[in-house]
Order: sequence, then C-alpha cells, then structure tokens
Amino acid sequence: FKIIYEIEDVEMKKDNGRYLSIDMGINNLIAAYDNKGYSFIIKGNSYQNTLYYYNKTISYYQSLEAKFKNISKKTNYISTKRIKKLNKIKKRKIECILHTSTRRIVDYCVDNDIHTVIIGDIKGIRKDNDKGKITNQKLHSLPFKQFYDKLSYKLKMKGISLIFQKESYSSGCSPTSKDVSKEYYNKTKRIKRGLYKDGNMIYNSDSVGAYNIMRIYKKEKGIAINMPIKGLSNPRIINVSV
Repeated sequence: FKIIYEIEDVEMKKDNGRYLSIDMGINNLIAAYDNKGYSFIIKGNSYQNTLYYYNKTISYYQSLEAKFKNISKKTNYISTKRIKKLNKIKKRKIECILHTSTRRIVDYCVDNDIHTVIIGDIKGIRKDNDKGKITNQKLHSLPFKQFYDKLSYKLKMKGISLIFQKESYSSGCSPTSKDVSKEYYNKTKRIKRGLYKDGNMIYNSDSVGAYNIMRIYKKEKGIAINMPIKGLSNPRIINVSV
C-alpha cells in the first residue's frame, strides 16, 4: 500500500556556487562530481543483478507455462500467480534501489551545502544512430523517469534545484579539452574497465562524463564555476544493496 501525505512548500535555496553534476550509466548507476573537486560513484550491480535474476526466472516459468498450454513461447503475456508474485518482488526491489540511490545523493547535497544538482538528460540518447545501440538499449531499460521523479521531489523537499542538462559529447571529451563538443570528442580515449586515458593521466570515464556535464551547463549559462580537476581518478565507490 501507499501512504500519501501533504507537506508545506519549501523555499528553494539561492545559487551559492556549490554544484553537483550527475552522469547516469549502466555498470555505474550514478557518477557524480562535486565542484570542490570530489567525485563518487553509485554502482549499478544491484540493479543489474536484480533485473537479470527476475527476468530470467520469470522467462523460465513463462516457458514452462507455454509448454504446458501448448502456446507460443514468444508471447510476453503469459502469467500465473507465481509470475505475478515474481514481478511484484522485482518491482519492489528496483524501487528500493532507486530510493536508496536518490537518498544518498540528497544526503550528500545537504551535508555539503550544495544548492544545485545538474543531471544528464539521457532521453536525448534515443536520437542516437545505431552506433552504441546495444548500450543505449541497456541504459533505457533503466526506469530513469522514476529515478528523475524520486530525485526531483527529494531535492525539492530540501530546497535544492534539479536541472536537466543535455549531455552531448560529455563521455568522450577530455576534462582538459578546450570545450565539450564534437571537435574535441575522442571516444578512443575511453579504455578498458571504465577508464579514460589522456596523456599520462588516467581518470574514471564516468566521473569525466559527470565533470563534462557541469562544463556544458557552465558554458550554456555563462556563469563562473570553479571546477578543479580533482577526484576524477579515484572516485569513492558506493554499493547499494537490497
């Protein structure tokens, strides 16, 4: 069941020059950069493992039911009491992962006096071409709208602004490049195990994405944001369990 209650409107805090930018992903559900030169990652293992286990289990029981009723195995509408129960458990577990992840972000912002959160808007990825199609499909299996909604209302309750930012070329530009644009985009610098190599420096590639999202926001708004290139090589790792 759900409990619905009313809360008083919270006055939004003024921009204080403290920002957190967020890049959503697959292996790393969240990569965040704080413009004091600190970054952290919320791993996506729990989400992926939950999805894999329950989808596989549900598919198995659907296959058994299809065989028993002698109907096509391709149908996605086969359901039984067991399958319905598994779907409910899967939904609850994913809900828990999203709540826990968004709460971690909000708590961090409150503890560090951050008034503005900038998050990459992954809806734009749907317009991409076939290159990276499989990765995009995995990314869009994420209930990102639920994530956005949960993060939005939790931040709002604390008076913290959430801004959606298009993230074009953010994943493939060096944090030291002159601009985040097609001209400086070089995906080959993203090497194995989620690392980004630029000259003698090696960064976490998702942390670079989060850093560049803030750079794009900074340029579009025409505002001065102090953005030290620190913390991109050794982000703090946070695991969310269910």
